Amino acid sequence: MSSEFVHRSPATRVVSRPGACAQLGAELAELGVRRPLVLSGRRTSQSPAYQQSIASLQDFAAFTQIPEHSSVAALEEVTRLAREHRADGFVAIGGGSASDTAKVASLWLAEGGELE
Repeated sequence: MSSEFVHRSPATRVVSRPGACAQLGAELAELGVRRPLVLSGRRTSQSPAYQQSIASLQDFAAFTQIPEHSSVAALEEVTRLAREHRADGFVAIGGGSASDTAKVASLWLAEGGELE
């Protein structure tokens, strides 16, 4: 039996150094993201890392009410805000709920349809 396969994944860039959060705007510009939607929970939005990250952005919108384990209501609001802002990318700052919401919102916006 052959064990041949092909695996492809997009390029990944991890930046870990003092001051990295303050360079978020430059990193997004390099990716061509000009109108990001930033997602986080309430507590995270009060953190120094969050504040340093958004300080480097210019034309962005933010949703800072992602609940633990997220929710359909939060997801609906995020997709509404993304459309309104004409977002061309998502930035999740914080934990899994913010990143999961960003992933589902991007899929929902790309594929359309209704959530059940």
